[in-house]
Amino acid sequence: MSHIRLESLYLDNFKSFKDSKFEFGKLNCLIAPNNTGKSNLIEALEFLDALIYKNPARAIAKIGLQNIQNYHYNEKETRINAKFLIKNRVLVADELIDYDITFLFLSTLNLDEKISNIDIVIDGKIKSVVIDNNDLKNGFGLRIFRDIEEFINNSSIYLKDLNKKQYKSFRFDHNTITKNLVIDTRFDSTYAIVEKLLGLQENKILDFKNIFNETSLFASHYFHAHDIRGVQNLGYDYFLENGTNLAEYLSSLDKETFEDISTSLIGEVELINSIELRDGFTAELFFKEEVNGKIYPIKLQKVSDGTIHFIAIMTAILGNKHSIGILIEEPERHMHMKVLSYILNTMRDDDKQIFFTTHSTEMLSELELDEIIFMFRDFNGDTKGIRAKEIKNIKKIMKIYKNDIVEMIKIGILDSLEDELL
Repeated sequence: MSHIRLESLYLDNFKSFKDSKFEFGKLNCLIAPNNTGKSNLIEALEFLDALIYKNPARAIAKIGLQNIQNYHYNEKETRINAKFLIKNRVLVADELIDYDITFLFLSTLNLDEKISNIDIVIDGKIKSVVIDNNDLKNGFGLRIFRDIEEFINNSSIYLKDLNKKQYKSFRFDHNTITKNLVIDTRFDSTYAIVEKLLGLQENKILDFKNIFNETSLFASHYFHAHDIRGVQNLGYDYFLENGTNLAEYLSSLDKETFEDISTSLIGEVELINSIELRDGFTAELFFKEEVNGKIYPIKLQKVSDGTIHFIAIMTAILGNKHSIGILIEEPERHMHMKVLSYILNTMRDDDKQIFFTTHSTEMLSELELDEIIFMFRDFNGDTKGIRAKEIKNIKKIMKIYKNDIVEMIKIGILDSLEDELL
């Protein structure tokens, strides 16, 4: 049911960004030469995650106060603004709430005075139905992540009633410094639903977990086969950034998800067509290689770098249960093009928003124009970005070069990107 998308991000005086705006889609491939700012954009998304789900102090502590501002300038104020489009359905206490909103997150950090201000503006539509307590499978309110039937008996009846209802409009404004909070709606019942959704009824503190319906915005991953082969990290309920709890995390997934990840190997990795987990003191991962009709179980430590990288990426995409999006750096490493094409199609089919960086011309040739973001340094040395589909005359250029965007980049056709933003 969830449809959550970061539509745009504005960064001013944050690392290599100055007055920089980025527009995003479902799949976002970041293309740029080295030292352009790809990793800085990933870090900005992680910083936004911490601002929303934690607080400014923890977000700043992770990156370091001295590392935030753009050193090309002497400005002491940093701004990070984000626009989300959200369609979602959640269960809060005994109320099933359906909403369709535009969520604006506007943050300002004063690096000298060490104070922060966040404005939240929500415009949207909302409706709900009350669930009979006898039909709640748990005795307390839970957010619904993906499967309503998991939480509610006779859920189809409630969904039918919910779908019959008309949306009611509302607007919500909140300022963290003044503590000013306004819910603008013509109906008292709508006011009560918005209060419950935002967790305002008891302590007037915003709880964005209900709105975003996950435990984080983005899960970041940068895999090294050598690290994954090593000693496994245990005790985490999420897939680690470096993938070093691969076996344990796979063992925590439901059977259907595990099978989807396992069967993704068929036809993509030579001779290997599935994985299995064996119990012991800890879960142990084996890859099943088939030769002349005979199966050979191969330990994780014995398979190729490309095989490990592939299964880690598929686990990150298909096994993600904690975030609305995924950040992956250089998924092409150790991979053949056939496998990269499969990974791209999996990214497109998945319901999560995905960002990734690449240096692979082969992967770039498999992408659509609306999936590519070109990043560059402008005349002042600041990082900017533009979607390929927004470039003037791109269709004409593509026609001349027979849609070979790789060749266009090689010969410098797209070097003057700053002119496209004027």
